[in-house]
Amino acid sequence: MIKDTITYKNQTILTIYHKDFPDEQLTVKRRIKEYIKKHLIIFTEEYVPDAEWDELIGYAWEEQGLLIPKEKYNPYYERACANMTHRIYPDKPSVICQKNGRTISEDELVEVLSYIKKYTGMDIEAHPVFLGDVFLFSPSEFQYHSNKDNSIIFHELKAGMKVIVHLKNQHNFLQSKIVDITSDTEELEIKAECNWDNHDVEIYKDNALIYLNRDISYMRCVNLSFSMAGRKKRIPLTILQEYYDLEQKGKPSTSIVGIPPEPAQEALDEINGTLVRKINNAKASDKFIFIRPGERNVAMKRIADIIFRAKDELWLIDSYFTDKGSGLHQMTDWLRMIVNSAAASKNIVFYCNNESKALNATQLDNYMKADPVIWEAMAAPQNSELHLIQTKTAIHDRFLIIRNVDEYMGLAIGTSFNSLNSNHYCIHTLAHKEAREVIQTLYDWLQTNIAAQEDCKHEKR
Repeated sequence: MIKDTITYKNQTILTIYHKDFPDEQLTVKRRIKEYIKKHLIIFTEEYVPDAEWDELIGYAWEEQGLLIPKEKYNPYYERACANMTHRIYPDKPSVICQKNGRTISEDELVEVLSYIKKYTGMDIEAHPVFLGDVFLFSPSEFQYHSNKDNSIIFHELKAGMKVIVHLKNQHNFLQSKIVDITSDTEELEIKAECNWDNHDVEIYKDNALIYLNRDISYMRCVNLSFSMAGRKKRIPLTILQEYYDLEQKGKPSTSIVGIPPEPAQEALDEINGTLVRKINNAKASDKFIFIRPGERNVAMKRIADIIFRAKDELWLIDSYFTDKGSGLHQMTDWLRMIVNSAAASKNIVFYCNNESKALNATQLDNYMKADPVIWEAMAAPQNSELHLIQTKTAIHDRFLIIRNVDEYMGLAIGTSFNSLNSNHYCIHTLAHKEAREVIQTLYDWLQTNIAAQEDCKHEKR
C-alpha cells in the first residue's frame, strides 16, 4: 500500500491509503515541507504493509462507495473512478477544531485545504469535516476513445464484465448499447447509429458497478483566435502616475483545426449563446442596489436587516452622520434602531470639523440622552454602552459592519445615513472577507485618528 499523510503543527490531519498500484510504484518515499503562517505543514508518501489498514482503531464507523471521475475528493480526479473506504473519526485534531468550539481561522483553513489538494489530489473544500479522517482508495480505470466513424473503442476488458454506453446529444438520450464480455477482450468497438456529441459509460463486474463516467465528449474541432500584440502607446500623465501604457492589439485571425461544425448548427449555437447572455444580463445582482431619490424605504429595509442581525459588534461609519439641519431627524431614527440592536458592542464613527455644522462627540452623547426613545432603550438590562468615536479626518465612503462570533458582514453605502432619501447612490453588500477587511483596516486607522470619544450609557437621573 501507499500511504499519504498530511501533518500540520505536529498533528496528523489527513491520512490516505492507496492500494492496487503496480509494484514498481510501491517503493516510493518522499516528504514535502511548506509553511502556512510560519507553521510547518508536511506531506509524506511512503510504502506500508497492507496489514496497517486492518490495524487501525479509534474510528466511529466507515463508509464505502465508488467515486466517479471529476468528483472533487476523488484523488485520481478525471483519470479513474475511486473505490473508497472512509473511516470517520468524530474527535477532530485540535489544530482544526477544539473542544470549546473554536476552529481554525478561515484564511489558515483555505491554505491547508489548498496544500492538501496540491499534494493528494483531494479537494475537500466542500467537506472540511473530513480532516482527521482516514481514507482507503483503489483506482478503477478503463481506456476508451472515439474514432472517425463515431464508434467508441474500449481496451482491455475482462470476462464477466458488462459495458453499457448511453449515447446523447447534449442532455438528450439517443441510444443505449449493452455488451456482455464473455472472454478477455483487448479491443471492443461499439458502433453508433445516431449523431451523438457525448456519452455515459457504466461498467459492471459480477453485477457490481466498478466504473461510471458521465457526459464524456471528444474534441473534434478547435477554433483558434489570436492577434499579434503591437507596440504599447504611452500616455503621459500629471498626477496619477508618470504615464500609462495602453496595450495595442493587432487585427485578430482565426484558424480551425479538425472537422468544423455544420454551418446551420454553428449559426444556432451562436444565436443560443447570444440569447443566454441576454438572459444572464437581465438578472439583477443580490449584492447591489441602486437607490433613486424618494426610495429611502428600499435602503432602510436593507440597512435595518443588517442592524438587527448584529449580536457581537456593530459599526456604523459615516463621517457626516452628525451633520446638523434636516439630517438630524434621520440620524435620530438610526440611533433609535441601533440602541435596540442586540449587538453587545455598538460603535458610531463620525467626523466633526465645525461644531456649528455638526455635533461633536460630547454633543452627540447629550443629544442621545435627551431623546426619550433612545434613553428608554438604553435602560434595558441587556443593553451595553454605545461608543461615539469622533475622528480627526473624514473618510469618504459609509459602512455598516457587523460581527457575529467570527463571521462578518456589512454594507458599503454611497451616501450619508442622513441623506438616504435625496440622492442617487448604490448600496453594496459586503461578504465576510470584504467586511472583515474593511473593519480591520479602519480599526487600525482609528488607532491614530480619534479626536474624541464618548461612551454613551444609561445613568440614573
